[in-house]
This record gives sequence, structure tokens and C-alpha cells, in this order.
Amino acid sequence: MAKQRVLIVDGDAETRSQLSTLVGELSSREGLEIELREARDGGEALELARKQAPDLVLMEILIEGPHGLQVLRQLRKDKAEGEGPQVVLVTDMAAEIDRYWSLRNGAAAFVKKPWDEDDLRKTLLRVLRP
Repeated sequence: MAKQRVLIVDGDAETRSQLSTLVGELSSREGLEIELREARDGGEALELARKQAPDLVLMEILIEGPHGLQVLRQLRKDKAEGEGPQVVLVTDMAAEIDRYWSLRNGAAAFVKKPWDEDDLRKTLLRVLRP
């Protein structure tokens, strides 16, 4: 299996670290080759996504610069249908309407913080191994 690029986007350094650790453990346990990158805000996320072409973006909606849904929509515009990264929103936003709009805008999954590690691992595996 080819190396997969994962971009983690969150304004909170601790959350980025936790997600990086979780993805790293998943990579080791499942035999996946994963290259990780991190971004603090929407502008940095778009810049890295355009340079690195990630396969998966794990992103908070509530980030500085363009917010997560704006980044998601821009990633969809930048790439032809089906060629852009899969986006999993990992967010503090807990309302059902947030989930609805996230999925409607093209997110592969919507995970509420604090996340259940087993559920998040299953979601990530589903996206990384379609």
C-alpha cells in the first residue's frame, strides 16, 4: 500500500498532538505508511493541502482564518470531483445541524470532541482503507 498523507488542522496544539499520536498508533498497528503534517489555521491548511495533496484531512471547524467548512468547500473547488482529500471533521460543534452541514458540504465523517478513541480509529480506518 502506498504512503498516505494526513493533514491535521486544529488551533489547539494539544489536540493536534493527540490526533497525531492516535494516527501514528493506528499506522503502526494496522501496517499503514502515513506521512503526517499539521496546520494551526485555515490559511495554513489550504497552503499545505495545495502543496502536499493529502489523502485525509482531520480538521476542527472552529479554526482561525477560513473556518473548517470554508476550507472543506475550497478543497472541493480546487480538485475535480472525487480527487480531493477525504475530510473528517473533529470538532467541538455538537449540534445536529453542524453534522448535517458538514456532511452536506462533503465531509467523509463528523466526530464530536471529546472523541471516543475506538470510534475515531474505526472512522479513520474506514476512510484510509475504503
